[in-house]
Amino acid sequence: LALEGVGLVVLPGGSPARLLDALTSSGLDDVLRDHVQSGGGVMGASAGAMVLGSWTVLPEEGPALAPGLGLAEGVVVVPHWHGARDEWLAVIGEGLVLGLPEESGVIVEDGRMTAVGVRDVRLVRERADLSVGHTLPAP
Repeated sequence: LALEGVGLVVLPGGSPARLLDALTSSGLDDVLRDHVQSGGGVMGASAGAMVLGSWTVLPEEGPALAPGLGLAEGVVVVPHWHGARDEWLAVIGEGLVLGLPEESGVIVEDGRMTAVGVRDVRLVRERADLSVGHTLPAP
């Protein structure tokens, strides 16, 4: 499967475990990595955002932690952020933990992360917010 001519691939929400399994068992994970290396974009909503990081939380498995696609290297995404998810945070080891509230996210590009949307993105371990429109170096 080639993504020639495709600018942006959108990964949907749902179950991060099922999405990750579908991508890895079909080889689409490698296709997505090649797509990004060729200059294409990938974005995800909810579970789709979760699997883009180096690691992803699998809530339906305990929760447990599993390797993600690594397209947002060094990042762990916690979607639907309303505050602490202690059971998730307890299984997350290293990495920048991004709490993404509804209608918000980050763009990772050229070694930078920029908060976008209607609400600030939470830098969970730092106990700080990345304000919409502001940029940080990507991990």
